[in-house]
Amino acid sequence: MASKIGQKKEESGRPQSRVGSAIADRALTSQTVAAVTTPPIPVSLQAGKYVRWTITLLPERLERVKAIAAALSAEVSDERGEPVEVPVLTLARWLVEQGIAAYERGERPPFETQLRIK
Repeated sequence: MASKIGQKKEESGRPQSRVGSAIADRALTSQTVAAVTTPPIPVSLQAGKYVRWTITLLPERLERVKAIAAALSAEVSDERGEPVEVPVLTLARWLVEQGIAAYERGERPPFETQLRIK
């Protein structure tokens, strides 16, 4: 049953927003509010806890990521004394995290191409 706040109607006669009602009715946290207000990710883009995202890279960048993964695999294999393979996607995710961390430290990328104006 909805609370008095959830039952109130706006002047137009429509019920209050789902979020306002849910917050009033259940004292939801900011996380659960985000879950209510964030559009769901299509199942076709879900991969466990990850979201599939396609990006376009220069061939030499992709080859460099693969080479780094191979070098890390060799390092870890030598340290452990057994064959270990560092997955390219795991490394790519780490590289994205490092880029985000650099951005949050105030670093900005140089733009070599003309930016699109929205």
